[in-house]
Amino acid sequence: MAQLRPNNDSRGAWLAVAGWIGAIYLAVPFARSFQAWLGCFCDRAIFLWAVIFALGLGTGYALIRLFRERRTIKTTRLPWIIGVAGVFLWNAWQLRANPEESFHYFEYGLLGLLVFWALSRRCRDPLIYLLAVLIALLVGTGDEILQWLTPGRFFDARDIGFNALASALIQIGIAGGFRPAFVQWPIDPRSVRWGCGLAAAQVLLSALCLFNTPQRVQLYASRIPSLSYLQFKENGMSEYGCRHFDPETGFFYSRFTLAELKTLDARRATEAAELLDRFHDPRKYGEFLRTYTPITDPFLHEIRVHLYRRDHYLHLISKTPAQDASFSYGHLAAFRENRIAEKYFPETLKQSHYSLKSNVVDSLRRKMDATIYVSAVSAGLITRLNEVQVGFLLAVLMGIIGVVYWRYGRKNRVHD
Repeated sequence: MAQLRPNNDSRGAWLAVAGWIGAIYLAVPFARSFQAWLGCFCDRAIFLWAVIFALGLGTGYALIRLFRERRTIKTTRLPWIIGVAGVFLWNAWQLRANPEESFHYFEYGLLGLLVFWALSRRCRDPLIYLLAVLIALLVGTGDEILQWLTPGRFFDARDIGFNALASALIQIGIAGGFRPAFVQWPIDPRSVRWGCGLAAAQVLLSALCLFNTPQRVQLYASRIPSLSYLQFKENGMSEYGCRHFDPETGFFYSRFTLAELKTLDARRATEAAELLDRFHDPRKYGEFLRTYTPITDPFLHEIRVHLYRRDHYLHLISKTPAQDASFSYGHLAAFRENRIAEKYFPETLKQSHYSLKSNVVDSLRRKMDATIYVSAVSAGLITRLNEVQVGFLLAVLMGIIGVVYWRYGRKNRVHD
């Protein structure tokens, strides 16, 4: 890579990129089945260790290549390679609780390397690094959209971030550690045009995701038979809501304002309590989530998830020693989740079989941690911006892209 001599024959390089993208996309429907099958023979941590092993091989190869070029190597290059490897390792290790997620760093790190290799056949200015990241970002966004369309898989905006970060780290490693001689200033207007096109495509794809709310999913999925299953997915692509704070409950998220919760609880209490009682058995919780999703019934979904989280911690603290650090937090979580249900779903809770006895509630209050509680229920809601504000920001981004294209990308068009 350090002595890469680009040429105009890019077909093989782009075929490698396309092949790897195809492998990533084709794995989507089978990934969970494969993980379950592999889990029968070994620990889930194998995914993390595989990523660490691949990182070690890649870092070792990069260092060997650097040390072979003794005449050109500078000590300032080594920290870039080691630093990038360290950031990769740190971020992968942070995902050890869900080691399968760390595999994103391998998939999109390799994609970033392959895309740089393919781009180097034509692009020979510093924008090559940005173009590689934008391509990986587009592929990663498409990956998450495909997962959302696949039964049993979910859309997770965090994964898009992991994908882009992996590709960006590879570009930093190449730029700082190898410093390819063919990457030189000035910026070619063709690179600007490609960058603007890729950035505009990413903004449009992001808009598609950010405006694909449960209400819109319900609108088209109820009219297109082949997409009807999307109404029963356990998570949406993008949801907007509110972040509420109450000294009695702490922070919690909801798709409704406090006034809307009060109105819905008063209007639907009898019906909602009856539906909740049908799924009172904890073994039916999964069936409940598939039946009453944030799309089909967000009100019922929210109260049931709060109650599930309460009951989960009640069960947990019954098996936790009093001296354990999680003991007081378990009491806090169970008490606050119960208080959320009592205060904001009062009529529904009263008419259901989910109410706790007063002595249980008092015991939770006495033993709970005194810290401010933040409920994880519906924590994926977008609460800092509403749809209008998001639309405005996307429009501003498109405007900036248009200005950059007009100012820097239109030069020398006749020479393309």
